[in-house]
Amino acid sequence: MCDTRFYAWGVAARFVFYVHCARCGNMNLERVSRERVATGLRLLGASLFRMRGYRCDQCRGRFFSLRPYKKITPTRTAPAGVASQTGLEAASAGAKSRS
Repeated sequence: MCDTRFYAWGVAARFVFYVHCARCGNMNLERVSRERVATGLRLLGASLFRMRGYRCDQCRGRFFSLRPYKKITPTRTAPAGVASQTGLEAASAGAKSRS
């Protein structure tokens, strides 16, 4: 038996180089001013390096990032091999076929 535990990444590998929340992996972030993220030396450092401030709505985390922002939009079509019917539609389709 292997005693090591597998930990999945919070973000898909293709989106690692875009800004995302380090806590929960959320990519739907809100831009906020630097003053709302930090004060003191952290604010000065972020201003010098022109870092953008972000806020995560899911976990309420606030952070700076140099990574580019990428808007992730859900797809409208179902992937190949996935049934497009919901549970209710499938149940009603099954009831119709029995009659």
